[in-house]
Amino acid sequence: MMTHIFVYMLLGLIAFYGLIKSLKSRQEIALFIWSGLLFLGGYLGLIASLYPYLLPPSVTFQEVAGEYGTLRFTL
Repeated sequence: MMTHIFVYMLLGLIAFYGLIKSLKSRQEIALFIWSGLLFLGGYLGLIASLYPYLLPPSVTFQEVAGEYGTLRFTL
């Protein structure tokens, strides 16, 4: 799983380079795409780095879910 973190970091660096390049050349569509890729790389890198420790293996989703009334109010 550690290799995935470096792939997402590389995606973020490439997206940052493309973002700066498209800012200088005033390409609006490329700017939107590069900023989306930069966000996606950062978000996926965060998820990949937190994955094994997000939920303990002993906790089930029934234990984590809220009560019926709370879920109904939220919905």
